[in-house]
Amino acid sequence: MRYSTMRYGLLCAILVLAVTCAPSVGCAEDCKGRLTSQQQDIYSHLSAENQKTLTGELKTRDGKPASCEFRGGLMDMLANFPPEKRDDAFKMLVDRMLIRKK
Repeated sequence: MRYSTMRYGLLCAILVLAVTCAPSVGCAEDCKGRLTSQQQDIYSHLSAENQKTLTGELKTRDGKPASCEFRGGLMDMLANFPPEKRDDAFKMLVDRMLIRKK
């Protein structure tokens, strides 16, 4: 009887963790709906490496994960550069303004 109670308790704990953690994992990279069409266009023309960095490896200087608004702001900054120089500009912004996850 005691084994059964422990097993159900463990199962409940796993379910609670799955329900609470799953949405945060899925939302970490889903910013496309929040970006303007210009920001989405700029994002789609970045190199695959820079897109990966933008969606999963960025942290702000204070160590917090980059929000969708922060990422949109980066796209707005890149709009000021000619399209052929945006990848280099993005790398410069990351190197000088941000902390990347390692």
